[in-house]
Amino acid sequence: MKIFFSMTPLQAPGSLQKYVYQAVDNPVLQMDEGTAFPIITALHAFAKPQEEVRIIAIQTDIENCRENLKKFEKEVKEMSEKIGFTYPHGIEVVSAPADAGVRSNIEAFQRLIEMVHDNDEMYACMTYGVKPLSQIMIMAIQYAYRLLDNASISCLVYGRIDRKDREVKGAYVNDMTALIQLDEITRLLAANKVKNPRAVIEQIISES
Repeated sequence: MKIFFSMTPLQAPGSLQKYVYQAVDNPVLQMDEGTAFPIITALHAFAKPQEEVRIIAIQTDIENCRENLKKFEKEVKEMSEKIGFTYPHGIEVVSAPADAGVRSNIEAFQRLIEMVHDNDEMYACMTYGVKPLSQIMIMAIQYAYRLLDNASISCLVYGRIDRKDREVKGAYVNDMTALIQLDEITRLLAANKVKNPRAVIEQIISES
């Protein structure tokens, strides 16, 4: 099954704006309509009519996030109606306390890895959220990719807003999946004690 992970924004609800994100590196992420949540570009690109998907929101348990989750639910519902995909479980929330320490983050990690199964296709957005929870999300999808049968990391997106003098000059959604792949490559190179890993990495980059 396709699973879409997103971090819930910390911004005050009134400051969360919709943008028409311009796709960088992966044109299938391009959307004509605006969104406040870059993961919506991945839903638009990869969720198919009549397909069941899962959507997981990871958030800090504060009022701003709870309010922004409602906005996210509305956008997901609109995209579901437009494309025709379904998400029978609703939006599944993995929450951590605002003052979360290591133990709370580990518990969030455990909840996330329990949600992923063999043959799942994973899509994720790393735009929002506090850094520890964002890292936990990345760790969870990497865990699934490495240890589950036929699990894949299909697309990792990052929404970027360019501003000058507080004015928005452009909004972009970057496909960051190659960074996950690079991490896997460096891990394998280290495990195999490759003598000159930099040369191997540079060759891979030049061929991509």
